[in-house]
This record gives sequence, C-alpha cells and structure tokens, in this order.
Amino acid sequence: MNDQNNLSIDKEDTLMDAILTTPAQTVVRLEHGTVIGHENGLFLVRTDAGIGKCYLAASCLLQPSEGDTVLISTGEPNFVLAVLERESETDPALLRFPTGAHLHTDAGDLELSSAQAVSIAASEQIQVTSDELTLHADRGRAVFDRFDFFGNFVRSQMDHVKAAAEFVDTFVRDLSAKFVWSRRDIEEMDETHAGNQHTVVKEQLTTHGGDITTIAEHNVKIDADQIHLG
Repeated sequence: MNDQNNLSIDKEDTLMDAILTTPAQTVVRLEHGTVIGHENGLFLVRTDAGIGKCYLAASCLLQPSEGDTVLISTGEPNFVLAVLERESETDPALLRFPTGAHLHTDAGDLELSSAQAVSIAASEQIQVTSDELTLHADRGRAVFDRFDFFGNFVRSQMDHVKAAAEFVDTFVRDLSAKFVWSRRDIEEMDETHAGNQHTVVKEQLTTHGGDITTIAEHNVKIDADQIHLG
C-alpha cells in the first residue's frame, strides 16, 4: 500500500514539475490593419487596437506599401502575413526575397509574360543556359562595351546589312565569298599583300587610273591574240 501511495505521489510531482517548467505560450491573434509607414525594417500598422510595429513574414513576398490593407499576427513579435488589398492599383508590385531565390518547375513550362515590357537587370552577371535559344522580335538592339563570341558554326540570312566601324582587324584561315554584284569605294589607299594572286574574268577587265605602274623583279608577260598599245 505504501509503495502505491509513493508511486502516485511521484507521478503528481512529475506532472507538477512539467507544468511549472513549461514556458507560457504567447496568445497569437490575426487582425486586419493598414500600413502607415516603414522604418528600420519594421512596418507601422494601424489596427482597431492601435498602432504597432511588425516584421515582414518570410512567406509575405509582396512588399507592403503605405495605405495597403494587410493581415497581421499579433504576439511577440508581430508579423505582416499577407497583403490583402493594395492602396494603389497603378504602382508596380514589388516581390522581395531576403536572400537568393530559385524558381523551378518539376514538369511543364515556366512562362514569364507581360502586357507591356519585361526588364531584367543585374549588378554583376546575367547567364542563360539552354540546349536551344530562340529570339523573336520586330526590332532588336544590343549595346556592348566589349563583346566576345565563340562558336563552331554560324549561319545568317538577311535582306540588308549595314555596318560602320572605326577599325576592323580580322584573321581568317580560309575565306570564300560569292557575290552577284560587288563594289568598293576607297578614298585613300587599297593595299594587298599575297603570296600569289590569280584573277579570272569571263568577259572584260578594265583598269583605269591617272598613272599605272607595273613593276616585276623578273619577267612581265602579256599574251593575247591581239595587243593594242597607244
């Protein structure tokens, strides 16, 4: 009998110790409020109970603005859980991530679309990696301070090409070009250095200049059915 009484007393003592050592739980309530300001990373929210300072919950990616109606949890500390209604319908919405973010879909496509414009900005680097890259636009423009391109094969098809450069330096091992009609206008000097040069003209070759000088170290040969000089 005494052992049973002692066992009962031990159980009551253990239960009482657990109650005494359990920290008091903070009562959390959900309320609606209006954002009236923002300072030092905290949002000032006015509710029926008064004005309080709230942290932004990690799940609330939409950055609240002044005048927005928000859902908050009151306790220690207070948190803004969600933006329920925005004051301005014209100001752009801001999704803010405290650290890096990664958007991923396990199946299907990920599409980013806008009724007007899409802008992507980064202070350091923008990287695009894919098996295939396709761009469609009525007009395109690219501005680079320096541009490096590396590839194995390039194919282009255009109706009109216009290029302007202060200086062009090109190194090509083999160059092959085919034109229907070709013309070059050079204001000053046109100079060619070649090991051998071979020119084939099907019909007529005309060379015109104020003065023409032909110099050969060994032989000059002119061969034709008729040769007219003067």
